[in-house]
Amino acid sequence: MINRAIVFRSALSLVVYLALAAGTVVAQDPPRTELGIRLAENHGDGAFYRLEEVKLRQTPAYPAGTLYALKTSDAAYRTYIAGLRAVEEEAGVTTMLLNDVLGRTLPGRPEDWPFKAYCEWDVVVLKHYPNWRAWEMVEGSAAQHAAVVHRGAAVANEQIVITPAPEVPPTPRQVTNNDPTDRVFYMVNLIQLREEAFYPSGEFPGSTGREAYARYQGGGELSTTDRVRFVSVEVPDALNPTGVSWWRMNIVQYPSLREFMEIELTPEFRHIWRHKDAGLSPICSPATVPTLP
Repeated sequence: MINRAIVFRSALSLVVYLALAAGTVVAQDPPRTELGIRLAENHGDGAFYRLEEVKLRQTPAYPAGTLYALKTSDAAYRTYIAGLRAVEEEAGVTTMLLNDVLGRTLPGRPEDWPFKAYCEWDVVVLKHYPNWRAWEMVEGSAAQHAAVVHRGAAVANEQIVITPAPEVPPTPRQVTNNDPTDRVFYMVNLIQLREEAFYPSGEFPGSTGREAYARYQGGGELSTTDRVRFVSVEVPDALNPTGVSWWRMNIVQYPSLREFMEIELTPEFRHIWRHKDAGLSPICSPATVPTLP
């Protein structure tokens, strides 16, 4: 009986050791994708955001012989997004924003409006990944291989921005308006600082871009607006897109598009805006609304 107990415990210990060893081998497998390698080298095992901004083709461009071809680029891109949902859920990936970019023809917008520095995107998608392994789990999946044909057919141009993220993704604040046609919206700010601030009037001589931006953040009418910094993170140089040096990614949630537009047209807002214009070069700030209400 004693010998059997010893043998049983030894066998159990061996099973546990082999299981742990196998787990260690899997955990230490090196990344195989370009993004996985960059993240592992520069961000370790940390969580990250992946912001995807895309310009859609006027008509989708599927490869010849594609069996399941959709008639519009918007439908093709939405099909790509939908095709990843199951595997992303399994990998612990959270889609935080799936937003349409507002056009330039909003009622009441003047020709010289402050947000003229616009980016030509149609859709903005923000996802939270728990680590680079989650990214590679999705990228190597059958679902991704099936969905990517729709993305390739739909997308004419893109910008991908990677930043560190908190371990637990923030939750968008639920806001209701008295006017159901007035949408909650998100301003997606990718910020690049000037080394030296540029004020055409010559005020604040010797200011840095960071100092000018701090004056803008001081507030004026914006400081009393019911806004929430949904995401506010720095973009490390090692994770920046090729040829771009974004300093920060700020995504701000506003409860009311109409309220923001009314503030934007005031002299006070334009007076504050000059600090942002002096401190940043360039700026990409598409105003976006959720695809679904």
